[in-house]
Formats: sequence, C-alpha cells, structure tokens
Amino acid sequence: MDETTATGTGQGTGLTAHAFEVTRRLASAGGSVVGVTPPPLRHALATLARSVDQLPSVAAQVDVLQQEVHAQRLGLQAVRAELAALDSQLALLERSLAPVAAWNHQTTRLRLSLADALEHLPDGHDDDRDRDYDQH
Repeated sequence: MDETTATGTGQGTGLTAHAFEVTRRLASAGGSVVGVTPPPLRHALATLARSVDQLPSVAAQVDVLQQEVHAQRLGLQAVRAELAALDSQLALLERSLAPVAAWNHQTTRLRLSLADALEHLPDGHDDDRDRDYDQH
C-alpha cells in the first residue's frame, strides 16, 4: 500500500502520509537506523504496523459487505421480475373475468324480471296451471 492509497487523497497529506514517509526513510536507511531510533518512534512504528495489519481484515469485511449488497440488489431484481409476471397474470385473469361478471349481472336481471313477471300474472290462471302441472 502506498501513501496515495492510505490517505485516499492522492496528495499524501496528514499524519498517515507523514508516517509512511518516516517508514520509507527508515526502510531505505537499513538496519543501522534501528539502533538509534528513539523509543517513542519505535512505539509509533509498532502501532502503525499493528494498524496496517488490521487493514486487510477491514478490506475483507468491505468486500463481504459489497457482495451482500450486490446479492440483495439481485434479489430485489428477481422479486421485481416475479411481481411483473404476477401483474401480467392478474391482468389476464381480470380481462377473462369481465365477460363472466357481465353474464352474471345479466342473469341476475333476468331472474329479477322473471320474478316480477310471475308476481304480476293474474291469480286465476296460474292456480289451474299449477294443479295441472302437479298432476302430471
């Protein structure tokens, strides 16, 4: 990882950039600098090394999170496709039921008309017909 990656700015500013610069100078100086390095600097470098060691686990966690987000988006796309198919099926069913509903309304009107017509028949005629019908 270079200082551009570490800082995320590409300019190498701030504490992280300074730490990377010190680390680069120490690495280029070789082992002779280790003996003259003051304890606070050694401690800072050790802390920096531990922090850098934790970066891969954070990167792995970010990768997993990115994969989970992508999987959720794919899941949503699948749900959208299923909903679109269901909507098409329901539209077809709705169109298919329209003639049945119309027929049902016509049948209800016919039944009511027949019932109304039977109520208005003269009384004397339908009693004779009912008796004749019952005898057969």
